[in-house]
Parts: sequence; structure tokens; C-alpha cells
Amino acid sequence: MVDCPLTGINIIHRIAIHLLCGVCLAAVLLLAFQAPLYEPYQEGTEYAAMANGDGSHLHSYYAGRVLHPWTVRALAQILHRTPDAAVFRMMSEISLIVIFAALSVYYAIEGCSWVLLFFAATPILIDQYRNYYWADLFYLAVWLVFLLLLRWNKWLSLPMVLALYLTRESTIMLVVSLFIVGALQGKRLFAAGSIVTGLAGASLVSLRVSDALPNTHGISVWMLDLLKIPFNFALNILGISLWTNTIAATNLPPVRSFNLPNFLQVGNIVQVGYIDWSWARPAALALFLMAAFGALLAIVFRRIRLGSMGNERTDLAVSRIFGSLMLLLTPLAGTTPARYILYAAPLFWIAGAERMKNWSWQQILPLAGLSSAIAWFPVFVRLIGDRGYIFSISLLPTKPAELLVSLALPLLGWHALSGRIDANSQTSNDAVCQTSDGGN
Repeated sequence: MVDCPLTGINIIHRIAIHLLCGVCLAAVLLLAFQAPLYEPYQEGTEYAAMANGDGSHLHSYYAGRVLHPWTVRALAQILHRTPDAAVFRMMSEISLIVIFAALSVYYAIEGCSWVLLFFAATPILIDQYRNYYWADLFYLAVWLVFLLLLRWNKWLSLPMVLALYLTRESTIMLVVSLFIVGALQGKRLFAAGSIVTGLAGASLVSLRVSDALPNTHGISVWMLDLLKIPFNFALNILGISLWTNTIAATNLPPVRSFNLPNFLQVGNIVQVGYIDWSWARPAALALFLMAAFGALLAIVFRRIRLGSMGNERTDLAVSRIFGSLMLLLTPLAGTTPARYILYAAPLFWIAGAERMKNWSWQQILPLAGLSSAIAWFPVFVRLIGDRGYIFSISLLPTKPAELLVSLALPLLGWHALSGRIDANSQTSNDAVCQTSDGGN
């Protein structure tokens, strides 16, 4: 059960206040940045097909991600309409509200100020809301519900792992995190239960993809995931765009290509090469990090202290490990790291909030304001150059000049930000999660 600093009517009142603030913040974001209606694109066409009950042309890489389109289909049936763009957008709106509601309840249980919610209101979150055919925002909402169940009763959280597995295969990292924490904390039965649940989830996904169309590379999903690591490392970290003959139809022609010897050929991949190099790709990755987490980057990593996860609460330790793993995998998971950044959110929204437990709301509020300025500054930079872009899916800049200007403010403000964080850490000797009446 929950070990709360507040009990009885006080905790109920606190949860109600936090929920009101969280839902209102979500409503403001939805009203300010309502997603336009558009047709599905890329892998979104496969999720739209699943929502419409058509599984005849699904590729193996996407066929196992069924929970989101099935939920959209259920919502459409409740509304007595077809699962079109409006229903997908509605599900994304519900997901955004669930995210802020779950965070509100979690912070209330921990006795922390609702001001922490402002750290989550970032343009990356809005981008994922507006990219509503894909399941990334939905996954985060389900993950936070899982977290609340884990905080309350670890055994009740395991069925949610199955739900997460049927949303995205990256849940394997959650299973790894649960096993590590269970082993470190001497909870062997729970560690074993997490492995069994993970195997059950993987089996369900395997059943779904067994009859799906093979990928263009002619290799298994696991081999594809493995080969994506060096490919995406070169693209997102080094700025080098690599090429293979299996992606020739969807990419620019290579500057230079090579025929692979027989022993290096994998599936249909018989040629490799490179297309170009651009410094803007690693710069964009840095921008995505700041647009996703703002000042939380400094709060989490400034003079980082590695505590014993064997003594931490299970939910906090799992959030720390899973968030760290997903942060490391962000530039390696795909060619569009902006969509993967938020999978690291538990490290910042949960473990980062833990670091601010002893801070009063007066100490948190200026940092929340500075965090919002850092995260949203790139949006204003792009708005100056193109006011019409506000109706597109993504709010973030892509032009090299905009990237440079967008990175300037956070880098220049890093020293002042770090100084304030250090000052707050030194002067906060109050009880855990102590806040004044103004922060309730």
C-alpha cells in the first residue's frame, strides 16, 4: 500500500486540488494547440487500418502495436462513427489529459507542489499530441497509470505491462528495469513475475506479427532492431546519413555505395553507402532534449548523486532505470528522435521531482518558469520565421539557422540555472515534500 506523508481527508483534498490544476493545464494546452485534422502518413496508415479492422496489409514491425488502434476503434464504436482522424485526435486529447491527471495524483500522493506539472508542459509533448495516429503519447499515458499502480501495489501493476507490450515493443526495457529493481531489492518473486509477464507480452506480440508482411529488408524484427543501432547512431549522433539498397526507394541516392561480400549480406541488404553529413542532426537532438525537459536536464544531472536503488521505493527506482535506458536509446531507436524523447520522461518527471522534494513552491516556481522559457523558446524562434507553421504537426524548428538561435538561450542560461539549483539544494532542509500553503 501507499506510504504517504498525508492521510485521510487531507490527502483526498490534496489530490482533488492537484487534479483540478492538472486537468486545467491540459485543457489550456489543448485549446491553445489543437491538432489539425489530416490523413495518416508513413506507419500511421497501418495503425489507421488496424483501427478500421483491416489487418491484411500490415507489416511485421507494426502489427504487434494493437492496443492504441483497438482503443481508437472502441471509442469510435461508443461514438457511433468510423475511426477517422477526428477520433484519433480525440484519443490523443484523452491521453494528454490522462498524463496530467496521473502526474497530478502522483505528486499529490508524494506531497509535492502542483507547480511541478509545468515542467511537463513542453512543445515535445504537444508534438506527440498532434501526431495522433502514432501511439507514443498513448503509451506515455498508459505508462503513468502503470506507475500509479506500481506505487500502490506492485502486483497490480503487472497486468499493465501486458497492455504496454501491446502498445510498443520498447516495453522490454520496462521488463528489464522491473527485474533489476526486484533483484536489487531482494523481491525475487516479483522479479520472476516481471519476467513471466514480459514473456507473455512478447508471445502475444509474436502471435500478432506471425502472419504480417515481412519488412523490405527481409530480416527478422530483432535483427532489424539490432542493425538500427549503428545506422541511427551515425545519423543522430555523428550526423552521417547511411544508405542501403533496401531503402533506395524512400531515400536520396548515395554519394558512394559498396557491394557487400557474401558473408556480410543480411536478408535483402547487399549494398551499403552514405548519402551526406549534416551538423544539424546532432544539433536537433540537443534541441529535442531541451524542448522536452527544459531545466529538468540540469536538475537531474547537476552534481548527480547515485543512491542505492536497493533502498529506494520500487516506483522511483523503476522510473530512474527505465528513463535512463530510454534516454540512451533515444538517438538509437529511429530516424526521428523527437518522438522517442518522451520515453525517457520518467527519469525527469519522477526522479527529477524526487530531487526537488525538499524545495518549497517558492523555490520551484522560478525554475518552472525558466524551464518553460528554455523549452518553448525554439517555438517562438520558428514562429518569427513562419507564422503559418503553427497549423503543422510539429512546433519545433528544422532550419539550421533556427536551430542555432534556439540553442543559444539554454546554453547561455546554463550557469545561472545551475547556480539556482545549487542554492536550492543547500538551503532546503525542510521535511520531505514540504510545501507551503501557496503550493497546495
